[in-house]
This record gives sequence, structure tokens and C-alpha cells, in this order.
Amino acid sequence: MKRSLVKFLGRALLAGGAFVSPWGQAQCTPGWDTSFGVPTTDSISGQVKTSIMYDDGTGPVLYVAGDFLTLGGSLVQGIAKFDGQQWVSLGGGVRAELQTTFVSPEPVGVVHEMVVFDLNGAGPNRPVLVVAGKFKSVDGSQVPSQSLAAWDGHQWMDLSDGLEKSVPESNSPPEVFALAVYDSGSGSRLYAGGDFAVASGSLFGMAQWDGTSWVSVGGNGLTLLGGFGPPHGRVNHLMTFNDGTGTALYASGYFNGFIEVPGTKGIARWDGSTWSSVGGGRPGEFEIYRTVPFDSDGPGGAGPQLHAVGGSLHRWSGSAWTNVGAIPEGSSGSCFGGETGATVFDDGSGGGPALFIGGNGSCLGLTQVHLVKYNGSTFSVLGSDVFGGIATDDSRLMWIGHLAAYNLGGTNRLLAGGFFAGTHDAPMSGMMEWNG
Repeated sequence: MKRSLVKFLGRALLAGGAFVSPWGQAQCTPGWDTSFGVPTTDSISGQVKTSIMYDDGTGPVLYVAGDFLTLGGSLVQGIAKFDGQQWVSLGGGVRAELQTTFVSPEPVGVVHEMVVFDLNGAGPNRPVLVVAGKFKSVDGSQVPSQSLAAWDGHQWMDLSDGLEKSVPESNSPPEVFALAVYDSGSGSRLYAGGDFAVASGSLFGMAQWDGTSWVSVGGNGLTLLGGFGPPHGRVNHLMTFNDGTGTALYASGYFNGFIEVPGTKGIARWDGSTWSSVGGGRPGEFEIYRTVPFDSDGPGGAGPQLHAVGGSLHRWSGSAWTNVGAIPEGSSGSCFGGETGATVFDDGSGGGPALFIGGNGSCLGLTQVHLVKYNGSTFSVLGSDVFGGIATDDSRLMWIGHLAAYNLGGTNRLLAGGFFAGTHDAPMSGMMEWNG
């Protein structure tokens, strides 16, 4: 049944598990939807890198962010929400001053991640939407901010105190790729990962918010990496997960390890007091772009296991890594490389939830593969017979860097964001939704 995701989020009512739609009967045509129910949505000037549901006091709606300047015919500068009828800017959005993005000649900033967090704890104010990326101001140029800010539904506030550039002589602001909220038992705390420095420029890559500024996490930072890329590496992704030994925060990315913590190359575990190794560090030779909990055994199995996406797919059992990737390590091609999105989604095909991975590269005989499905035992490329041609070897398609699954009124929706021209049936750049 084809209903638009943003219509669900923007105007539908969810009460007692029942879904009430104000549009009457839905169309029964599965496929990619680029309009989101709004004729002008297919005019987007960049790519969607992240999305989230946030309630600013008027009800939960969909927020999307990335490096776009316009969306749906509106000037939004990197971030927007859908109010049920149109895409709306959040004040003046995010700006990079003199820096331009890959897809926009204007000085729009880049948003990599968003998370909802209660800055006041038990205080009277509602949780805010924390926005991280690479920018120099928010609300146009009204509020200076070094790549971390918060939106409370009405106004922007800077949230970058204590965050510094990893290379002091650089003209670019620090870059934050990851956010997570983690409670080790003493209350929820906000964590950030990326390419930046804290503690007066002496520690790199990881930080936690202490209520007034960003400070180090356990007094450890990323070790010197050298070679190409950031000199101390970067944290690409943060997530909380319980591998059977208790819930912890997992940091993954492109780094040699954490200071004085052996076996932490590419991935490490934080339990609220100390960093520790995850199976000796990064499995394989490829950078980890994202980690996802996924129950590869299905119903009746051992429960979700941590899956690391980067070059190939690896599964952490709690004691050892297993390579379950579609391509051997060390091969010349990579299904999952560069900008990579991954999420667990039930497409209604009867096999239950599966792990969907988007990216770029080559495998399984196709010159460009952008979306694959892993059901716990085998991989399948989603081609034109399944997903409207998004995984064909069409040279117009470049990468899918963001995937998010939403369930609304019992109906699953998959949002894809990235840099692509769309599909044969649904031409668009930057964002699409699968209506199964």
C-alpha cells in the first residue's frame, strides 16, 4: 500500500496502536516515492545524510539534514522538517561561511548526524534536537557554532564549547560525524565522535557533554594515524549495544586505536568508566563506516548481534568476529565503501526483518551496486524487479549514504538518502522512500 512517509509523520494520528489517515484510501502501487506527497519535493540541491523523528511540542514529525541548500522549492540550508504539507526551514539552517559543499556552490553547512537529548535532565524544558556536522554558524549567521548546535523547536543554541579543530592551522571547523546518548548507570550523557580535538587540543576524536562543555571520554583519545586523511583518524559512528556483558557505547571508524588501550584499532567499547577492545579491534582491512544490531538467527535465536559494515560485513558474537561479507577481504571491489548507510527493515516479503546496506562499489557482477539485502545467511542485490532499478548498473546512480526504517501504524517505510539521480521510474537527487 502506497502512502507517503512524511504524510504519516506530519499529519496522521497514532492512538492505541491504531492508525487514522486523513486521506482516505491509499494507492496500491509499491515503488520508490520521490515526491513524499508534495509535488515540489523532487527539487533538492544536495543529499540527505541523516533523518530522525522529533517532537518540538506540536507532535512528532520527520526531520532530514545533509548538505542541501533547498528542498521542495524552499531555502532550508542543510536541515528541514516536514509539517504535513511542506518542507519547512529551521530558522536559517546551518552555514559554512566561505566553504562550499560538493553539490552546492552556496556556503551551506553539512549535517552528518542528529539525536534527541534532554539537556536539562529532570528540568522543565523538553528535549532538544542536537545537530552535528561541519559548519560555522546556525540560524543563518546569527548564532556562531563550531559544528555542534541544538534546536528546541523555536530557536537555535550553540553547543560547541570545548570542541576544537584537530589541526589548529586549518581554516575549516571541527567535523562531527557521530552522536549517541548513553546511560552507564549514572544518568544519560551525550557523546560525540568525529575529527576534532578536546582538552585544549591534546585529545582527539571522542567527547562527552558535561552540561556546559565538551570534555574527554576517560582521558583517552585517538592515537596518531598518519598517512592520508585526518592525522589522528576519525570516529564515523557511535551506538549503544549489549553483547551479553552489559550495555556499552561502541565507537567505530578510521583510527589506529585509543591511547593506552591495546586492540582498539577501528572499533572500541566504552562502559562508562573505561575503554576496552572488541575482539582485538577492526576485523579485516577496511574502515568501519557503521555498526548495526541485527538478529541474523531470526526468531528463537540468540538475539541481535553487532554487525560492522565496511568493505565487507562482519558479525561480532560477543567473543569473536566472523566475516559474513559478500566479497572476500582484499578483493579489488567493495560492495560497502565510501558513504554507507545500513539499517534493519522488514520489506514485507515474508522473510522477516533483514539488514539493508547501501553504498557504492562493485560486487556480484554489477559495475555499481547501491543497495543489498542480507537475511542472515545470504546476500541479494535489490534490482529493478524489487526496488525500481535502484541497484542496477545505471551510471546515474552514485551512492546511498543513509538508510532509515520507520514503522507507522503497522506499515514499514524505508528512507534512502545519498547522492544519486534516482531510478528509472523515480528520478531525483538526494532522497527517496520505498512504499512497499
